[in-house]
Amino acid sequence: MNYLVPRYKEELDMHLSEKKIHLAFERMVFFSDAVFAIAITLLVIEIRIPILQQPATEARLWNAFLQVFPMIVGFFISFLLIGQTWIEHHRLCLFIEGYNSGLLWKNLILLLFVAFLPLATAILSEYYYLRFAACVYTVAFAGISVAKAFFWRHAVRNKLIGPGVDPIQVTRASRRVWAAPIVCLS
Repeated sequence: MNYLVPRYKEELDMHLSEKKIHLAFERMVFFSDAVFAIAITLLVIEIRIPILQQPATEARLWNAFLQVFPMIVGFFISFLLIGQTWIEHHRLCLFIEGYNSGLLWKNLILLLFVAFLPLATAILSEYYYLRFAACVYTVAFAGISVAKAFFWRHAVRNKLIGPGVDPIQVTRASRRVWAAPIVCLS
């Protein structure tokens, strides 16, 4: 009976370690989800309809709407971009079962560019006719794309992918994450 106690204790310690690792990884994912949600919310906060002169008329409201129309277009484009990035991040994290500090840093850099996108969107929406505004937005988009690719590459190279994941799925995901950075560099 005494023989079982140390063995049980080792199994319990191993189980707790696996639980802690899983919890820590979930914390990274939950934090990421929060940053994605906040970035999407900040996109719409930037849009403000100008106050209409009285009396308010359909024509004045239409003119006010046209003034913010570039911001609305920027909102939709960036919302879809952030949403697509979140979906891809979600899919990649389904394959990952472990983590290390390198993965946390790669994820944090990805989130840095996601959090920057509302500012880049505001600049582009306000000054869409200036090349610098387009460059700022392109850098933000490229940053998200490259950071996501390095996040995935780190997970694959450091064997953080679950043992039951089909290698073909890993290869497909690896190709998919590099598509956007290649387009950005073209």
